[in-house]
Amino acid sequence: MLRAMAHPIAPASTRNARRPRLPGATLLTLSLLSASCTSPLPLDGAAPLVDLSPPAGADAGALPPIKPEAWLAESIGYEIFVRSFADSNADGQGDLPGIIQRLPYLAELGVNLLWLTPIHPSPSYHGYDVADYDGIHKDFGTQADLDRLVAAAHAQKMRLVLDLVANHTSQTHPWFTAALAAPVGSAAASRYLFRGNDPGWKWNGNSVFRPVSGQAGRYYYGLFSGVMPDLNFRDEGTVKELQQMMTRWLSRGIDGFRLDAARYLVEWPEPTTATSQPALSDTADTHQAWKRLRAATSAAAPSSALIGEVWSDPDNLARYHGSGDELHSAFAFPLAGAMVDAVRRGSARPVADSLTSMLRGAAPLRYFAPFLTNHDQKRLATELGQDAASLRLAASLLLVMPGTPFLYYGEEVGVAQSTDAGDRGQRPPMPWTTAVAQQSQAGSLWQHYQQLIKARRSIPALRTEATRLLPLVTADDRLLTLLRGEPTRPDAVVAIYNLSQSTVSGAQLQLPADFAAGSLRDLWSTATLAAVTRDNRDRYPLPALPPRSVMWLVRQ
Repeated sequence: MLRAMAHPIAPASTRNARRPRLPGATLLTLSLLSASCTSPLPLDGAAPLVDLSPPAGADAGALPPIKPEAWLAESIGYEIFVRSFADSNADGQGDLPGIIQRLPYLAELGVNLLWLTPIHPSPSYHGYDVADYDGIHKDFGTQADLDRLVAAAHAQKMRLVLDLVANHTSQTHPWFTAALAAPVGSAAASRYLFRGNDPGWKWNGNSVFRPVSGQAGRYYYGLFSGVMPDLNFRDEGTVKELQQMMTRWLSRGIDGFRLDAARYLVEWPEPTTATSQPALSDTADTHQAWKRLRAATSAAAPSSALIGEVWSDPDNLARYHGSGDELHSAFAFPLAGAMVDAVRRGSARPVADSLTSMLRGAAPLRYFAPFLTNHDQKRLATELGQDAASLRLAASLLLVMPGTPFLYYGEEVGVAQSTDAGDRGQRPPMPWTTAVAQQSQAGSLWQHYQQLIKARRSIPALRTEATRLLPLVTADDRLLTLLRGEPTRPDAVVAIYNLSQSTVSGAQLQLPADFAAGSLRDLWSTATLAAVTRDNRDRYPLPALPPRSVMWLVRQ
């Protein structure tokens, strides 16, 4: 079931709790790849990596000014929970200089789009209640450190997006303290949503209007928590301030924003005067707000992207694409759950159903950002019982999906839940000793991810949105069979997954009628398969597929 909370909320009494000192985490025992995936990917002769380097004579720290849809299609994302990732000064906190130090690691892995969780001053350890939109948390570094990170990332051909929490602020934000001190109806008070009574409305079992301490008969709207008062997006001055703030970050070279709680900006009808509980999410006014912010940021920085957290069903996700004038991309939460469920159950049905919904939807497939887990979810290694074969299988699913895939830091080395309770358990310190060891260990999970990423960045078909589910002559829910790319093109990939714990023999695949004839080989094992002919396209014979195995078939 999808969690309704868009992000973690720490109780007021624990907001200032600090993370355990780095390093140290629970992680998967290292193990070798299965026999079907032991060979290096034979990438010689494959299409070269897309060159995102600046043209001759350009600023060495700049990336080419291309549309966000274009660079998102070429990107492999990597989410960094900043406090837990890399500590440069041994103070027990991850920081921006630490990320700079680890850019070579990320470059070698092959990712080229970094998402940083909130870096702004905040009273909480997680940062999703911002106290200063223009500042940088003292634990993480300085403005100069961020400028160095942007330049260093761009020099490595990586883009960088910041987490933006526009729906609400911290109760310690100067806007909110000024609003509490200002009279009703003033410009300062209008930044937030106040009313003179608690109407008793609930969300997830909690009241959404909170009493103002020391001001009897005054309540403010805070959907997620009393320490996170919602901003008033009907207030013109507030919206302009947010636009200008976003523009300031973009002017410093930031490549866009991951948009926290994107569904919740504007309630309808206006909650301070409504007589019955309003719609609290997905309103027409919320969509208009994002269209306005998209227009403003695109005008200021045409290459910038807005990537939304829209934790909802596929149809609702697609609505945030608008008519191509709203969000550039949104995280594919249903597909994420489906991939993990498919691996856990040994069934293709969850992924097939999710992809079918996406294919029938209103948004292009490139709009979706697939992932396996993120900072709000139980760690993948824990979800899958710290089983090495399952982790490799999940990785192989993720990197074949259309859209802009994202890894969560540490997934590439099998990091599991820590012993910390609640949401902190999925944000443990990055185990750098293990990560570095896996880089050079033949058959490690890290090397498996690296090979998958190399394949994706080297084969154009895997970066297009052309995707179709391929039927089997005899249906078998143990097998997921996909075509990536156009069937007539030489770079098309037929991806075959045996998700079960048993060998599957005798399966026959129905290839498209226009699938080009010729020999096929498995990209992973380099084994040559039966040639595709006019006579066998509709009953193409597959070899015996071992348990939990993957084949990516490409033309010889």
